[in-house]
Amino acid sequence: MISAVLITKNAGNVLEDCLKSVAFCDECVVVDCGSADNTVAIARAKGAVVYSHPFSDFASQKNFAIQKAKFPWILSIDADERVSDLLREKIKAIVSNSSEAGARAFKVRRLNQLYGAWMRHGASADDFPIRLFRKEFAHFEGLVHEAVSVEGGEKFVGKLAQPLLHHSTATAKEHMAKINHYTSFEAKLFKEQGRTLSSWNMRGRPILKWLQNFFLKRGFQDKMPGFLFSTLSAYHEFISWAKYWEIQEATTQK
Repeated sequence: MISAVLITKNAGNVLEDCLKSVAFCDECVVVDCGSADNTVAIARAKGAVVYSHPFSDFASQKNFAIQKAKFPWILSIDADERVSDLLREKIKAIVSNSSEAGARAFKVRRLNQLYGAWMRHGASADDFPIRLFRKEFAHFEGLVHEAVSVEGGEKFVGKLAQPLLHHSTATAKEHMAKINHYTSFEAKLFKEQGRTLSSWNMRGRPILKWLQNFFLKRGFQDKMPGFLFSTLSAYHEFISWAKYWEIQEATTQK
């Protein structure tokens, strides 16, 4: 009835706990794009069906995983996420209860752990990605910050309060590495979209991002982890545009 799907690369340090949390699913599909660690071995040892597929963008990779799934319900999960006990029981009830399964997809409350603390404010306060959906009605869109698009729109999307546990970044160093990885994709996306490179985008957007997360969304209530996350999120915004500026400069000089 339900397939857990995830994409991986060098996720051996977190994958086992993730797969344990989705063991209630009827199958687990892992799509790997060239891991150099023990990711594939762990996935196979835990009974997952593993496919090797070259990476082009996040949405395409996840859609490939969905295509390989055998069952009508899809639970999309990342290797650093865990299905909580409460969420597991709720998902099982939805899939087995046809009257409750009138929705085509469900948003799930994601509880984020950063720097060893569970974040309950800032950008984490309204983190409800779609993670459970019927295969025939949904697919991923977006090259970098991919999201599920549901046929028929929001009226067919439910919302679950039971948490998906996201063990995101344990240290600022790890966060910085993620920023460097994702901002390279974002800068290329800006170029494809023909985005305007302006003083506001490079200077104003990072400041606004920090103010929104730390004050408007009350990130200050998460204390030092909230301050760190707000500041590095603003830095993330700046680096995306800085890398886009470098791409523009390189193109001009040719």
